[in-house]
Amino acid sequence: MQTTAASPVSPEQVQTFQERGYCIVRQAVEPALLSVFENYTLMQRFNNYYLPDEETHSKWRYSDVFGESLLLHLQPMMEKLAGRPLYPTNSVLRIYHKGGILKKHIDRPTCEYSATLTVGYDAKEPYPIWVESLGENIAVALDRGDLLVYKGCEIPHWREEFHERHWIQLFLHYVDAQGKFAKFKNDGRLMIGMSGGKVLVGKQVK
Repeated sequence: MQTTAASPVSPEQVQTFQERGYCIVRQAVEPALLSVFENYTLMQRFNNYYLPDEETHSKWRYSDVFGESLLLHLQPMMEKLAGRPLYPTNSVLRIYHKGGILKKHIDRPTCEYSATLTVGYDAKEPYPIWVESLGENIAVALDRGDLLVYKGCEIPHWREEFHERHWIQLFLHYVDAQGKFAKFKNDGRLMIGMSGGKVLVGKQVK
C-alpha cells in the first residue's frame, strides 16, 4: 500500500514537536472527507461494529478500514514532524458518550508516535485532551479535522469526564522505522487494514 500527501507542516510545528513532544495541526483532514468519515462512523453503530469499554465509557473499533486508510494518508505528515521514516502500526476509532473519561497514561511501544483526530461530535463545548509536557498540564481543544500529534510513550495524556452526547476520535499510531520498536510494524499483522493485532490500554501514570 502507498501513502499519499497530507497537509503541510510548518518549521514551527516541527520545532514544537521536537522540543515539547507534541504539537497541534489544525485541519489536517479536508472537511469533505471528514464529513464522509463522520457519517460512516455513526452509521457503523447500527451494525454492532464497536466494542464497549466500560472503563472509559466509550465504544471502540480496532483497525477500521476507513481509519486505517487515514493512518496511511497522514503518514507523510507524521514523518515530517518526527523527522524520520515511520512504520504505521494501528488505528483505533473511539466514540465517547456521556460519562466518558480517559485515565492519565502513556502508551505501549506500538504508539511511539501517536496522533488523535477529532472526527465529529454532538456537543456544545469542546472536549479537550490533556497532555503533560515539560512539567506543565495543557488542555488541547480539537475541532473537527484537528490533529494532536504526540510522543505516545513519553507524553502523559488523558481526558476528564465528558458531559454531552458523543465525541468521535480516531487514534493513529506509528513507530520509528529504524528504531528499537520497528518490530511492531503493522502491529504484528501482514498489512495495515487487516483485523488482529493486540490492543492494550496504555500504561497508567501514577
